[in-house]
Amino acid sequence: MDVTCPACTEASERSSGRFQMGCRGCIARGVSRYINFRESQQQGRLTHKYRLQLEQAGVSHEEVKAAAAGDFEQRAACSA
Repeated sequence: MDVTCPACTEASERSSGRFQMGCRGCIARGVSRYINFRESQQQGRLTHKYRLQLEQAGVSHEEVKAAAAGDFEQRAACSA
């Protein structure tokens, strides 16, 4: 999450589908919302599809995990 990005800030505080073009935090948050990230978490390894998605998006697994941890929607889903 980029603390200078209004879309990242909004997504950390409430449910939001807003993404800022060119923001690495927004890109990572977008990847964290895809099924490939969830499947990798469930399997306890980086799946082939997820690795490809990381490469195409140009973000790291660490960035995606951090974005997921700061995403209000992800936190709300985990507590449901």
